[in-house]
Amino acid sequence: MRKNFAVFLVFVVLLTSCTSVPPPPFTPTNENPSTETIEVTMEEPISRSPTIQLQVTETTRLSPTIIPTAIPTTAPISKPTPAVFNRAGYRQFALTRNYFPGLLAYAAERSYTVISTALSPDGNSVAISGCWGSMTNFGDCETRQSGFLIVLDTNSGELKADIPLGGNWPGYTAFSADSSRLLFSTAEHKVFLWDIPTNKSIQLLVSIPESGSTSYPDVDAAWDGQSYAALIRDTLYAWDASGNLIFQTPANLNGTSKFISFSANGSRLITFSSGRIGVNIYNTAGWSKVRHIETDKIHYAAISPDGRFLAILNQERDSASVWDVDTGEELALLNLEYSGYSIHFNPAGDLLIIPGMGSLEQQDDYSTIGALFDTTTWTKLDTMVSYSREGLVDFNRDGNRMMISDGGVPQIWELPDESLREGLNIVREFQTALSQGDYSTAAALFEYDEREAELFTEMGIDPDNLAASFEQLCKNETIFCRPIERLLVMGHDWDDMVYLVQLEGTDGKVFTSPNGAQIIYLYARIDKNGEPRVIYLPMDF
Repeated sequence: MRKNFAVFLVFVVLLTSCTSVPPPPFTPTNENPSTETIEVTMEEPISRSPTIQLQVTETTRLSPTIIPTAIPTTAPISKPTPAVFNRAGYRQFALTRNYFPGLLAYAAERSYTVISTALSPDGNSVAISGCWGSMTNFGDCETRQSGFLIVLDTNSGELKADIPLGGNWPGYTAFSADSSRLLFSTAEHKVFLWDIPTNKSIQLLVSIPESGSTSYPDVDAAWDGQSYAALIRDTLYAWDASGNLIFQTPANLNGTSKFISFSANGSRLITFSSGRIGVNIYNTAGWSKVRHIETDKIHYAAISPDGRFLAILNQERDSASVWDVDTGEELALLNLEYSGYSIHFNPAGDLLIIPGMGSLEQQDDYSTIGALFDTTTWTKLDTMVSYSREGLVDFNRDGNRMMISDGGVPQIWELPDESLREGLNIVREFQTALSQGDYSTAAALFEYDEREAELFTEMGIDPDNLAASFEQLCKNETIFCRPIERLLVMGHDWDDMVYLVQLEGTDGKVFTSPNGAQIIYLYARIDKNGEPRVIYLPMDF
């Protein structure tokens, strides 16, 4: 029943040659280049400051609170404010969607490769660019005309828009501030601004002739609605809200992760320097470079919502560094206990999120998908766990919806729905009944799945006498007949509801299984009568 305990992380690095001659400057009309050039003066790099090393200590794992807590405010409120993903509310988040019916219907039986994903600022849409075929297995997709770009509804999971590409192969995507437009690039080194409601092109911002490339210009859109940006070959471009070119400067498109990013308030933009050993930071008010921070090889970088802090992930050293943008001072060096995948700030700016795969040295490492750090002390706050996988993190503007994408189908995280809450009550009752020897009640809360008949038979489960079967399994300690002490995380997994929990042990300690696991997986499903029922037993895998 548990879908996949091993975590496989495949990086597909598509290397292409880039010309050293900057592309011609242009005016962002629909098609025609211009002769106007914006001159830029580059600052000298600022030397690296002494490092402050922080010891990362293990803290309590994620333990969701089911009732939303109010966010402190000076204004009177009549009811609790819905929780957001910040220090006060992150424990309440659940994985509410990891499949999209619209994507399944769109793909049908065809295999596909996801190139990029983006969550809209309002949180109601997700864009997925991809191509038919598998780049993982074959290094390329079916043809140079096999790309697709779609927009899905995060609430229903249905298809909202299928954007015609005209033979182009799509790359990176970003939604406009009002979520009605999509900025996207293609492998032909074109950047489009697209209107989603009408499914029509608004403007071709730039077209740099290119054929046969498998690199994609990176794009981003500022949440303040004032700017769009794109990094193409060796030039960074910026446009205003009307699509007028307002800035261009030499830059470097290198690597396979995010190249450029606006701060959430739109005040600053970051991009990597040559060789990915530094970050350039631009002030968008006057489009001047305010800082260059030189460091080791960079895998990923993020700027805080207010533009004050820069966080850099060094995957080779399993560490992350944090810098003050105004002073250029290195504030902290975070030594990770796992291989970092990416790095992000939440919209509130009080959490630094570093997704990454556990070391797999212990049983619970298979459930680790990253860690959270406090941005006031830069110390580890919590370990993130899930039955799904780590990946890139994206938020909507309000921070009440989060998306994690590992190069496949995105996962949507938010407050749990009613079915997840009801399922939690059932798995709690089930474990309590087992712990108290009330096997008839436990049997009434269990749904025997015929698809698992072979496994259940091997375990000694008689579908006609579940109560007696449970009694014997508890006596033999084949299953863990202990009450739930703590919920770590819950979520939907197709038709199943999954609950990662810790059980009560002896002497007030958390129960540890014979295989060394403290994280136990429980599964429930809605039966034909519309009631949640446990469908699998708590045991080692």
